[in-house]
Amino acid sequence: MDCRDRGDMTADLLLPVLGVLLGRPPAKWQVSLDRAIHLAGWERFTEVLWENRITLRSAYALRGQLPSVPEEAWNTLVSREEARQKEYIELLRLLTDRLDLDFMFIKTLDNFPDLGLDVDLLAREDGRRVARAFQQNGFVHKGQTLAERIADKMSFYFGDYCAAEVHCGRLGEFGEHRELAHHILDNKVSVELEGVGAWVPRRSSSIIVMVLQRLYRHFNLRACDVLNATRWIRSGHVNLEEVYTDAGRFGMLPGVRWFLRFLNEVQVAYGADKVVPTEPLTDVLYCKSLLLRFSRVRFVPSMYGRKLAWSLRGRHLDAARRELLVLPLAPAAFFSHYILKRKALW
Repeated sequence: MDCRDRGDMTADLLLPVLGVLLGRPPAKWQVSLDRAIHLAGWERFTEVLWENRITLRSAYALRGQLPSVPEEAWNTLVSREEARQKEYIELLRLLTDRLDLDFMFIKTLDNFPDLGLDVDLLAREDGRRVARAFQQNGFVHKGQTLAERIADKMSFYFGDYCAAEVHCGRLGEFGEHRELAHHILDNKVSVELEGVGAWVPRRSSSIIVMVLQRLYRHFNLRACDVLNATRWIRSGHVNLEEVYTDAGRFGMLPGVRWFLRFLNEVQVAYGADKVVPTEPLTDVLYCKSLLLRFSRVRFVPSMYGRKLAWSLRGRHLDAARRELLVLPLAPAAFFSHYILKRKALW
């Protein structure tokens, strides 16, 4: 892993914290992190933590260990996030109590006590039934973007709570994974969080969802992805045979194998053993613009090409038809983002 700063302080701010959370703090990490916070500023540091969904976990681990950061700054940060966490839990309780749907929470609870911008749900029902169930309970449907219509996603709001984003029987950037979505729903497990009972994917399925979101959609990694997956695998909570089997069954084996290699790369960079000994070591990750990144040119065409080839060979025609949308949409998205400087095409 390239640990050098690339001009925006992401590496200097993020890598010491990730090392502490993984239990492998770099030598003299307090000195280097203290200096990086002084140079980049507290606001930039908290932005890095937030974007990587490790704010509270970092605050609990680092509070009192960095001489330049006053206790008041930590207390303000923790109070703000814990207040937001309480509202989040209230929304989870509202959803589980009121919705008459076969659904589960995906991604949402993986990072607890840290939480994201919205609540992600996977429902078995189609969009029409999902909309009816939400609207009958007072939720307001936000209009769909082009991407949401293609992927069969819908967003709903209730009062001042954050958005509830629902994947309606499909997963993937183009909604190409219908069978995978139903497989994950068929194998969901129950958990209890702050008195709220909820259904979530089993850990092996959470790895698949993580890969689908980060490698096949956003083309980057968050520190929380590395932290969560590494902890699950090292603790024995993930059956890697299940991960490989499901990835092969649903055309995602190349992406899953690269993800596991990225985990190895991070661990070796901190002087630890590989997380998955059978996967070879890579040296492709770097830090920039708040996140862990890899070359899109090197990986994305290969991963999408092999996924499309899998769909065609297996006569998964609906999936192939949706995946082929990447041909007109990818160049348009590139033009919109890099030339017009818009955040996204849709």
